Amino acid sequence: MAWVRDKPPTMTNLNQVGDTIDCRELATRYFGQPAQKAGRAWQWYCPFHTDHKTPSFTAYPDGYHCFGCGTHGRPVDLVIAMDFLDYHSAVRHLLDMTTAAPAWRQPRPAPGQRRQAGVEAWREAGWQASTWRLVDQAAACLAGPRGGPGRAYLQARGLEPATWQAWQLGYVPEVRRCRQEAGEKRVELLGPAITLPWTNGRCVKAVQYRLLSHPTRRYWQKAGGDRTLFGVQCVRGQRGGEARRPALVLVEGELNAISIWQAAGEGLDVVSFGPQSNIDHVGGLMRRLAARYELVVVWADQMAAALNAQATLGRCAAAVCSPGGRDANDLLVAGQLDGFLHEALAGAAGGEGSHDQRLH
Repeated sequence: MAWVRDKPPTMTNLNQVGDTIDCRELATRYFGQPAQKAGRAWQWYCPFHTDHKTPSFTAYPDGYHCFGCGTHGRPVDLVIAMDFLDYHSAVRHLLDMTTAAPAWRQPRPAPGQRRQAGVEAWREAGWQASTWRLVDQAAACLAGPRGGPGRAYLQARGLEPATWQAWQLGYVPEVRRCRQEAGEKRVELLGPAITLPWTNGRCVKAVQYRLLSHPTRRYWQKAGGDRTLFGVQCVRGQRGGEARRPALVLVEGELNAISIWQAAGEGLDVVSFGPQSNIDHVGGLMRRLAARYELVVVWADQMAAALNAQATLGRCAAAVCSPGGRDANDLLVAGQLDGFLHEALAGAAGGEGSHDQRLH
C-alpha cells in the first residue's frame, strides 16, 4: 500500500506527519476499498452519518471532507475521530500505521451483480467493519487512561469489570450527532457515553449510546443499525433437539439485562428487547428464543408492557412488573436483585400467569 506520497516518514518533527500521509490510503485502511474514484478524489459512504444514495465522504491526498454532514480534516484528524486518541497519540499512531499491513479490506461489488444489490452489500459490509471498529475501540478506551468516567459510571451502577468485558461495553469521550438545522447540516456534540453493542457475536445489529452528561437525552443510537435482541451473544440456550435450558428472562432495557446476567450467574439466561416500542418488532425472534426454555419470564417497568410481551410470546411466559418503579439495575445497586429474581422465578414456576412483584 502506498502510504507515503513522497518519501517514507522518517522526519523527526512529528507535527509534519499529516503532510506526508496520503489520506486516501488511510481511509482505505479504515473503511475498505472506496465506492468510487474520481481522479484525486476517492469516495466512501460516510461513517459519521447515514448516506442514502451516493457516497459523500471524500478523501484527497492531504485530507477529507464529507459533502453530506460536513465533517472534514487532515489525516491526523481522521485517526483522532476513528481511534478516540488525542493529537500526539494520533500522530504516533499514524507513524506506526505506515509500517503495518492493513488489517482488512472490504471488496467492491462483484461483477455481474445488479448495481443496487451490490451497493447495498458493500454498504452493509462497510457498516459492519466500521461498527466493529467502534465496538473494539470503545472497549479499549473504557479500559484505558481516558475511560475513567465510563468506569466510574459502571461501578456506580453496580456492574463489575468482568461483566463489562462479557457484554463488550465501551466508552466514547464524545458522541457526535449529525443533524440538519436551518437547511444546513451540523454536528451536535452529545458528550461522553457508554457504548452498548447489540450483537449476536458475528454481526453487530446496532450500537446504543448511554449518554452520561447530556441535559435532556439519555440514549442515542448509531445511525444505520437495527435493534433486534440485546445480549444474544451471552445466551447459552441450546438449539435443535438438544435439552432445553431451565429459564430465560426477557427484560426491558440493556443495563437491566446486564444486571440480571451478573446477579444470576450460570443458571439463567437473559436477553433484552430494548424499549417497550421494540416488542412488536422483535416478536418473532422472542418466540423462537423462548422455545428453547422450560421457563420464560418477561420483565418490564410497567405491567402493560410486560403483558404486551407476554401476549406476543403466548402462554409460555409469565409477566413481571418492576417493584415500586425500580428496575433491575436499581435493585442490583440496592442489593435486592437476587431476592426479586428468586421470587419472580418461583412465582412463574408455580404456574401464575402474571405477577406484580413488589419487595418490602
